[in-house]
Amino acid sequence: MTALICGFAVTIGQAVPISETDSPGADYHWLHFDLTSEEVTASLSSLVPEMIAEALAAEETRPRLEVHPEGLLMTLRGVNLNPGAEAEDMVSLRLWTSPGLIVTARLRKLMAVDEIRKAMERGAAPESIANFLAQLCEGLTDRCDSLVQKLEDDADGFEDAMFANQLPGGEELASLRHKMLKLRRFLSPQRDALNKLSTLQHPLLDPEAKARLRETQNHAARHVEVLDANRERLTIIQDHLDSKQNDQLARTSYILSLVAAVFLPLSFITGVFGVNLAGMPGADGTLPFWWMILACIVIGAGLWTMMRWMRWF
Repeated sequence: MTALICGFAVTIGQAVPISETDSPGADYHWLHFDLTSEEVTASLSSLVPEMIAEALAAEETRPRLEVHPEGLLMTLRGVNLNPGAEAEDMVSLRLWTSPGLIVTARLRKLMAVDEIRKAMERGAAPESIANFLAQLCEGLTDRCDSLVQKLEDDADGFEDAMFANQLPGGEELASLRHKMLKLRRFLSPQRDALNKLSTLQHPLLDPEAKARLRETQNHAARHVEVLDANRERLTIIQDHLDSKQNDQLARTSYILSLVAAVFLPLSFITGVFGVNLAGMPGADGTLPFWWMILACIVIGAGLWTMMRWMRWF
């Protein structure tokens, strides 16, 4: 199975499908590869420098932008919108751009890339490499909106529950915090990479595309700010939940201590008079037993009254 998912030659915004062996002759070529293919290493090595090919095929990546004499190397992340997947489990896209060439590689399908592919299949394409980058970054960032909004709505729900004193268990809260942490882990460096790209002085980037990239970077920055704000809110809610649980535990322990304080002297009395030794006073009659019961009641009631008077409960 070939490692190439799709390939297009673009001339003045018009895209034509190509293969890896087609000779250049357009404004730029876009080649999109599947990293799960066994042939991907050989395919990438034939198109880009060996160091770049290794970076594109790396197993672990984080969003970044590196400037090389031959071009730009980028790693981006997009929300996972594949069926049955968790959206916050972000999918990586590796990208190399040089004059006349765009090479992208992915492990799993990305909707932002697929949208560009479908447009090119219809014959329409970004007119330049700079516009391709701007459109791709916009697509990846825009698709984070719904996920970030959903997480914020969930945080609002927890906050409302806190004020209504109806907070659910800590597992749901921990799950939401974990989702935000996973999302911010990639969105924060991606924001920095987009900021670097939008301010970069490079022949591949034109002023119009850089303006679009600045807007996209601002959009990504808002995502990170929303996640940071909601993470702080969830921390406060978690502290409130922990405090409430600690208060309940302390209250329960306090009540048990009061009960023990009442029954401790009573247990001592019954223990003393319960020994099975000769000469125990009252062992030969029934009346002393009732006197002891009455004494226990009086002592218990007296201790309970004293605790109430001292406002221990």
